[in-house]
Amino acid sequence: QALMPTLEALYRQDPESLPFRQPVDPQLLGIP
Repeated sequence: QALMPTLEALYRQDPESLPFRQPVDPQLLGIP
């Protein structure tokens, strides 16, 4: 839970690079 704000910030800043850093569940970030 502590990482979520950081993950969201990284995804919003650079949505194309985040998946390369670690697997991301689209539903976890609230993406349809």
